[in-house]
Amino acid sequence: MTADRSGLAPLASYLSDRGIAVANATIRGAAADFRFPGPVQDVMCAVDAGVERIRRLGLTPAPVVVMGHSSGAHLSALAVLGAVGARGDCPHPVSRIDAALLLSGIYDPALAADVAQPLMGATPADDPAGWRSASALTWVANRPDVPVFLAHGTGDQLVPVSFTTRFAMALERAGHAVRVDIVADADHHEIYTPDSLGPDVVDWITTLA
Repeated sequence: MTADRSGLAPLASYLSDRGIAVANATIRGAAADFRFPGPVQDVMCAVDAGVERIRRLGLTPAPVVVMGHSSGAHLSALAVLGAVGARGDCPHPVSRIDAALLLSGIYDPALAADVAQPLMGATPADDPAGWRSASALTWVANRPDVPVFLAHGTGDQLVPVSFTTRFAMALERAGHAVRVDIVADADHHEIYTPDSLGPDVVDWITTLA
């Protein structure tokens, strides 16, 4: 429905303090009368804007990692996998996403159809092709070169841990290098705090670089 970047600000600051360039973005959702694939286009354009800004500072961003939480993890997965038809108009040069860090996502909106329907603008029965296109599982074979870090808390009462483990298995079958962190007792929002994941995220991105 909505996306508020303020919750990710502590983790963004944590990463920035350790030498990682971070762009923390807000995207539009169904509450703004915005429909799929528009929010995926916002994710892609936000990455393009961040990469352009860093290049203007005289730096070469590498690797380019997209991170998302919850619905943002779903949309970021679609962006990194290059879902067909998802890219829209964006005033910034097109950049290439090298890796994905996805936290407590749904990945297949049909598993939470009641929640996802406002974003999709139709029911799965009315638009089965659109719902297939909106599932990240549809696109796992698109870019098997992309490493993916998945994390989920065992205390999450909103999104089942099985959504993450199921997506991890699909990615692995498609050839992705996948890391899965199941964080004991972390709930849906604690998962993105520096205390839950900060050092592991820094280590993972550093290894990629």
